[in-house]
Amino acid sequence: MAKELPYFKFEPSEYIAGNIQMCSMEAQGLFINICSLYWIRLGNLPEKMAKQKLFISNANALQELYDESIIKKNEGLISITFLDEQLEEFKGTSEKRRNAANKRWSNTSAMQVHSKSNAIREEKKREEKKREEKKKEDKDIKARQLAFKNSLWNKFKNDYNAKTLEAFYLYWTEHGDDDKKMRFEKEKSFSVSLRLKNWAKNNFDKTEPTKQFTNNAHLFMS
Repeated sequence: MAKELPYFKFEPSEYIAGNIQMCSMEAQGLFINICSLYWIRLGNLPEKMAKQKLFISNANALQELYDESIIKKNEGLISITFLDEQLEEFKGTSEKRRNAANKRWSNTSAMQVHSKSNAIREEKKREEKKREEKKKEDKDIKARQLAFKNSLWNKFKNDYNAKTLEAFYLYWTEHGDDDKKMRFEKEKSFSVSLRLKNWAKNNFDKTEPTKQFTNNAHLFMS
């Protein structure tokens, strides 16, 4: 607080023209000392403390200040009007600054909350977009799987049995949950007729079917 109130306003013209000039030089010197102590204590100065701090031994000098209403006393506390006005002015300014700071803080907090809410909404939008894209990719893969199956059946149903075509189809259309391409689409080159010929030649369809094949049995019967 001392840093915020290092000094008080002192107007020489008012001092020279005021009632203080009717007091003795000793009373005037005492007044300045009382003002300094009063200011440091933010207007809370008991008369008893003033006497102890300032070593007031001449009661007449202090009484002069009371008689001329330079200072006042209320329930043992000294009161100095012009300093009280300055302290009230400071309190009002401090309150305005505090309110302004609180408002800035509230606005900042509101902006942070708003920003956080926006971030959450944006994250939800991104997640929703990912889900939609995944659905689209799954749908696209299923469509390509069906096209691949139909192509196999239409072109090679007279050359190979359904079991061979089914096993070939299930193997080459395999893909992971996050894959965008099927196994055959990942190949640099893929000739269905040649691959299918080698498949039948090596009797790949004679092997024990995998769980995937079992779960998707008779695809070519539909």
